[in-house]
This record gives sequence, C-alpha cells and structure tokens, in this order.
Amino acid sequence: MNDLPLCNMSTLKSLEQEVGTDVLSTLIASLCDEIETSRENFTVYIKNTARQSLEVEAHALKSAALSFGAERLSQACRSIEFATKGQKDFKYISNLIIEFENEADAFLKHLKHLNNPTQD
Repeated sequence: MNDLPLCNMSTLKSLEQEVGTDVLSTLIASLCDEIETSRENFTVYIKNTARQSLEVEAHALKSAALSFGAERLSQACRSIEFATKGQKDFKYISNLIIEFENEADAFLKHLKHLNNPTQD
C-alpha cells in the first residue's frame, strides 16, 4: 500500500477544476465527516460481527476516497471490503481496520495541512 500516494494531487486538482474551490472545500469537509463516521461504524460493526455492514461501509468509502485522490485510504477500504466478502475472521479484519485508521489519520492530516500549510 505504501507504493500508492497518500493523496494523488492531480486527482484533487482535477476535482477542483471541475467543481471550483468553494465547492471543493465543502466536499472535502463532507469526506472528512464520512471518514470519521466510517471509523465509528467499523468499530460497532466489528463488535457486532456485522459482516455485511462492514462490506457496504468499506465499499462506499473506498469509492469516495478514490474520487478525492486518497489512494492509500481507498486501498485500505478495499482490503476491508474484500476480506469481509472473503469471510476472513474478524481478528484479521480488525487488523485491516487499524491500517485503515492509520491511513485515515494520515490523509486527514494531509488535508488539514493543505488547508492551512502553516499549522501541523
């Protein structure tokens, strides 16, 4: 997964050209909310062994992340989706969720830095 970019800036720039800077800011805020919601939902779904819910949540975020150029985050979601489909055990899927959380944190930090490059 590390061979993929954290954020494909050409994808993000293309999206900005398509929708404009103001709309992009709104869309990014929405994506950030979706990432946080998925993080919370994954925890609940693992606890409740809700395999189908995990698969659907991972699939939806996989696509959304990719449309913003978040290739590593999208790949982490893809791994969760396919592990769930493939009936992998929940311990294995829990480890994939930890990877997802690491990628989510890195991507959110990157977006925050893009929005305000003087702060860490």
